[in-house]
Amino acid sequence: MWPDTSGPQPPVGGWGSDVSGYKTMSAGAFHDGTFYLGSGEEGYGFDPYEGYPDWTVSLEYSPNFTAPAVTTAGGVTTAYLATRSVTGAIRGGGEGRLLAVTADGERRWARDLPLSGSATPVDGRLYAPSTTRETGRLHALSATDGETVWRHAVDGDRTGVFGA
Repeated sequence: MWPDTSGPQPPVGGWGSDVSGYKTMSAGAFHDGTFYLGSGEEGYGFDPYEGYPDWTVSLEYSPNFTAPAVTTAGGVTTAYLATRSVTGAIRGGGEGRLLAVTADGERRWARDLPLSGSATPVDGRLYAPSTTRETGRLHALSATDGETVWRHAVDGDRTGVFGA
């Protein structure tokens, strides 16, 4: 008998799959039988046994080397994919998006933020770092609908926040 774990249970063979784009998330996330990953301007939900994507969703921006986060929010398994435009990342601009996607690949909500790292889900909230040329902020958002619970600007001129 295998222990009660959330990862794929043996036998799992090796597989590979091509993904679009040259900016692939720094890591994937596994939850309830789906492996989540972002690359180029696409988000993927892979079958971990077969290695093919069950679905793709447009991210509209690049994952910019962040990693997805997955949790259950409001009774719905949701992956949170943090993205940022190339010009936003290079110039410190405000173009970026946190996209919430269900386990079936349906867009749940999207929130425009100049994200500078992955979101961290804890107790029904998402903690998301953002950085512009002027300041860094930490945002606490509702994991269910993306609404702001609070946000905090970091003291200091041109101080970035790169993790939550």
